[in-house]
Amino acid sequence: MNVPVGTLASLLLQWPNFTLAGNSANLLIILLQSAPLVFSIANIMLANNICDYETDISNHRYTLTFYIGKPVAVRLYAWLYYGAFAATTLSVLFGIYPVWMLFIWAIFPIVQRNINRFKAKQDKATTFDLAIKNLILYHGLEIILLTVSLILK
Repeated sequence: MNVPVGTLASLLLQWPNFTLAGNSANLLIILLQSAPLVFSIANIMLANNICDYETDISNHRYTLTFYIGKPVAVRLYAWLYYGAFAATTLSVLFGIYPVWMLFIWAIFPIVQRNINRFKAKQDKATTFDLAIKNLILYHGLEIILLTVSLILK
């Protein structure tokens, strides 16, 4: 996002005081646009923790999965993907992204199938890679759609 200096956020230091100011709308745009990638990366780490749950406990590694429980962690795994689709849709509705970005929903059945496979079995050797595949699928299509929208602009 290209914005003039001070438009996004600024910090004024005048000892002993300081002032932090920012543009809430621009910060919300950044949060909305970054949410899908943040959620996808979080899901890779979460899938790893879910798959290693028993090993982590025996090694005294207390991850998020330990604190919220494996069933809740598996539900969170699904909801983070749904959040990615929701963030992209909201970005289109708010006029941040072009309407082309709604084609991201074309991959939803594949992502959902991968979620269901992971929910059925959380195993490092057979289902962990689904989180990586979903990330590549989602963000690969996101790049293609943004490129197409720039070309057709």
